[in-house]
Amino acid sequence: MVEERMNQADHISTDQGADSPTGYRRPKETRRLVLVADFLAGYVISTGGILVIAAVMGILVYLISQVVPLFRAGVVTGVNSATRPAPWTKSSVTMLDEYHHLAVEIGPTGRIVAYHPKSGEIVSETKLDFNGAEPTALAFDKGADGWAAGFADGSVAFGSISFKVEVLPAGFDLSGMRPLGEGDWIGDGAVYSKVAGEQIRVAQVEATTAKIIKNRDGGKVEAISMAVFGRQRKRINALATLDSNGGLSLRIAKTKKNMMTGKMKISVKSYTLPMAPKALDKPRLFLTENGMDILLVAGDGVLYRYNVRKPSQAFLAETVSLTSPGVRVTAAAFMSGRQSLAVGGSDGGVGIHFILSNPGSVAADGYKVVRARQLEPHKGPVTAIVPAAGGKSFLTAGPGELWLRNGAGESVILRLNSKAPGSVRGLDVTSLLDGALLATDSGAIRLWEIKVPHPEASWRAFFGKVWYEGYKEPSYTWQSSAATDDFEPKLSLMPLIFGTLKATFYSMLFAVPVALLAAVFTSEFLEKNHRAPLKTAMEMMASLPSVALGFVAALVLAPVVERGVGPVLLGGLLIPLSLVVGAMLWQLLPQPLSERLSGRFKFIAIAAAMGVGILATVALGGIFESGFFGGDFKRWLTDKDSSAVPFLFMLFFPMAAAVVAVAGARYTGRGGRRGSQTQGGLGAGAMELAKASMVAISAALLAWIAAVAAQGAGLDPRDGLVGPYVQRNTLIVGFAMGFAVIPIIYTLAEDALAAVPDHLRGASLGCGATVWQTAMWVVVPTAVSGIFSAVMIGMGRAVGETMIVVMAAGNTPVMELNVFGGLRALSANIAVELPEAVVGGTLYRTLFLSGLTLFMMTFVINTLAEIVRLRFRKRFSRL
Repeated sequence: MVEERMNQADHISTDQGADSPTGYRRPKETRRLVLVADFLAGYVISTGGILVIAAVMGILVYLISQVVPLFRAGVVTGVNSATRPAPWTKSSVTMLDEYHHLAVEIGPTGRIVAYHPKSGEIVSETKLDFNGAEPTALAFDKGADGWAAGFADGSVAFGSISFKVEVLPAGFDLSGMRPLGEGDWIGDGAVYSKVAGEQIRVAQVEATTAKIIKNRDGGKVEAISMAVFGRQRKRINALATLDSNGGLSLRIAKTKKNMMTGKMKISVKSYTLPMAPKALDKPRLFLTENGMDILLVAGDGVLYRYNVRKPSQAFLAETVSLTSPGVRVTAAAFMSGRQSLAVGGSDGGVGIHFILSNPGSVAADGYKVVRARQLEPHKGPVTAIVPAAGGKSFLTAGPGELWLRNGAGESVILRLNSKAPGSVRGLDVTSLLDGALLATDSGAIRLWEIKVPHPEASWRAFFGKVWYEGYKEPSYTWQSSAATDDFEPKLSLMPLIFGTLKATFYSMLFAVPVALLAAVFTSEFLEKNHRAPLKTAMEMMASLPSVALGFVAALVLAPVVERGVGPVLLGGLLIPLSLVVGAMLWQLLPQPLSERLSGRFKFIAIAAAMGVGILATVALGGIFESGFFGGDFKRWLTDKDSSAVPFLFMLFFPMAAAVVAVAGARYTGRGGRRGSQTQGGLGAGAMELAKASMVAISAALLAWIAAVAAQGAGLDPRDGLVGPYVQRNTLIVGFAMGFAVIPIIYTLAEDALAAVPDHLRGASLGCGATVWQTAMWVVVPTAVSGIFSAVMIGMGRAVGETMIVVMAAGNTPVMELNVFGGLRALSANIAVELPEAVVGGTLYRTLFLSGLTLFMMTFVINTLAEIVRLRFRKRFSRL
């Protein structure tokens, strides 16, 4: 390529000097060094551009690679099948340990059988001590490892059952143990397994009977439920029973450990509840979180809810049908946390029900049972529902189907082939969702090794409305963590997207007018010898770090604004008005004096006008707040009984001023301008000032009329646009982020305006246009593509801003228009949440999804901006 350019250069010559007295002809050729430098510069620039594109594409590909696993379905990594003798046809409880080495079944008589799920070998057999009595009903609190039993005489017993796991040092002698294969041994009622470092992990079952509570007057216990809450040292067991006579009872046993002696002291209180309907078909009994409600579910689908918040004053609060007419309840279970009741029907349907506060409910206590979610149905009746010990995932069984579901996502995350001989006797799934166990009445055992890393992730969870536990309706909610394992992760990105757009809108609302008007003033009205210092100072603003701006906004600006919100709002009107009045007064000066005072004196006048506006704001702020908002603007924001007219007037005034100004210019038109021109300097200035005063008065009157009419029509800005005031809010973010964006928009817009050819200005001025008319109708339209690009680049800067939003916005992921409320943006959310996210976990990958969403938002905005810019450029290219 260099040689081609050199060959071309050999033919380039000039005849300079041909007419000289000596007749000397000097050839002019491009030097080789210049050609080499040109080639290298083009190569470096092209390579750099390609590398930039490759880097952006690499970032995009990496983001996608981190996000894709969120939406992958669960997979089965292994299946083990075994058989063992079936000692009973139905088990009350089936448990699988987290390492898949030990499984437990508790039979209806209290017999406990522990076995190795991969081989079916019996590990141990014991029986709960009931003093010779046989239980008539059993219940189990999986999350708290507690069990409860009811008996024919109305008595109840409770205790605990759990897996005890310990690790023995390397070198432990396994010679007396029976090998099972795959590195497992059986001996002494435990399973021994080799783990890393030649250590031995021992798993066995521990079961205890804490207390038997006698009841001489009760009938046979037909259904029992338990809830365990509190700490291990101070544990509370709530036991609800239904006897054969329809009697409901609640027993609360408080267990307290003496720290000195280590002994446990148990105190019991018993309560008799209102009678339940007799002869219920296959009743199921459930205790809600903290034992506040008892739910009695009959086989015909009718639920009876008893309020036991005050056990001595318990009452039947509500009767509601959980299923469609003719559909029977065939399975039901509380999910982890005891707030969501999953109900399966004879039609294969699975629904999730909540108890919600509803003041308009017909229930006596103001609460109501609602079906919040309806999940994909099975092909036949649901035979079992088994929740995981943590999270909101659970197993449902149907004819030949075993599905692992997630309640929050309303999705089936894994479908297992459960076609094993016999009917289901026991089911369980581990809390980590890495193992599922099925046992049938024929003795068949099937153990699935599964992998479901992100059960909560779904398109609906990220971008749709989800009805979460405790919420009155479906909502977009972000809450990634809580203090308990029963927590339901809420990972909606919509509040974060909304917060990003909200912060961007208010920052651009502040920055764009200031930056563009400053660029027009600098380019068209400021003397050339003052442009460079001003532009340099503005560009220096861009060098201020975001963290410094956020620090000042959070610790200085936010408290100042909080102490005087009303005066700040008044300043938004008075400071621009003072500049307008100052400009009108400047026109009253004789033209020679005005031209002589241009330059630094004009800057001094502008600063003085702004100073007058600030002083007027300080002086009138208290009067304004007292006259318009009853002396306390923040209280007015929450007092819906006070008038909304003052704030509506402030909102409508700028729009009214624009309407009046445009209408006045249209109807006075050329006559008004000719009058101003014939009056001369002082007269023209006085006329312009009079016209501006009339515009202001007319706009104020129009805005007040519009505000009164709007309030009469029921419009109140406190219903959305404004609301309760918090110190770190969107207004503060708008000021701080606008301050960061102004230099970018100003610099690029001023460059675009300065690039407009001077012959266009000269032609306009030669036709009699004023400098202002030339700027507005010739220069700005010509540079509109560059101005638009400047605004879009500033918007991109605002969309991606992190530290200002983190420090000044309050970090509240809410979806509200309230300018005095907080927000959380996508970028801020990544900065706040990423340090606590487990690498490869759901939250970790969700944050990468946030980054990908931000990337796509920026890409779409920039693409649309480029399309619009090219249209503007094409439209004005002929100028």
